[in-house]
Amino acid sequence: MDRNPVLIDLALQGGGSHGAFTWGVLDRLLEEPWLRIAGISGTSAGAMNAAVLADGWTDGGSPIKLFITATSVRTGRGRIFRNAEITADVLLASACLPTMFRAVEIDGEAYWDGGFTGNPTITPLVRETDAHDSILVQINPRERQETPRTARDILNRLNEVSFNSPLMKELRMIALLRQVADPGTGEGARWAQMRTHRIMTDMLAQFGASSKLNAEWEFVATLRAEGRRAASEFLDANGNDLGKRSTADLDALLTEC
Repeated sequence: MDRNPVLIDLALQGGGSHGAFTWGVLDRLLEEPWLRIAGISGTSAGAMNAAVLADGWTDGGSPIKLFITATSVRTGRGRIFRNAEITADVLLASACLPTMFRAVEIDGEAYWDGGFTGNPTITPLVRETDAHDSILVQINPRERQETPRTARDILNRLNEVSFNSPLMKELRMIALLRQVADPGTGEGARWAQMRTHRIMTDMLAQFGASSKLNAEWEFVATLRAEGRRAASEFLDANGNDLGKRSTADLDALLTEC
């Protein structure tokens, strides 16, 4: 059945080869002709997925707005690279883990993985695109039931916490802005009208952080299939809400410590 187009933004989290889950999500969403993508914010693996999608996007002849985050080594701040600025080095910088690779230099400035400062960065989607619906594809587990004991497991969990922290802080800020923003016109209206959605899976919590380095095709294909499944589940449950109301409760974040 045909339905009116809905303009959406995508926020794609990083997480090594777990980004194959995001690949599957995008693959499934692109099968829905009523979904029109206005902008994509991506970090690390999310940046790679964003760049590939935008490069192949032909629907309507309008380019997708890209926002790729990398972290300045010198200042510790995130830098958002936009379409005309995005090169292969920018994508490499966004995915540059400092314990594995040398910093990537861009215009004389050294950069590390964008996950330290924005994983992914949401704000430019709200401020710089015409979409009111943002779909977050989250691949870093927020919770693990068991307390890590070994040095390896502790380091892995620290990395997960570190790479989730900027996102959770920004989402809390967005939740607060939505409550206090003037819904009339201008900047306040953008925040007040924002609708948020989330696609994720419990499957990724079954794997240790070291599995993010697993590039074997069978593993990648499994995550891609799970991404398609999760996206289909999201569309079945929430597809009719897109363009109308949020399906992710950001206000609940304001009650967390």
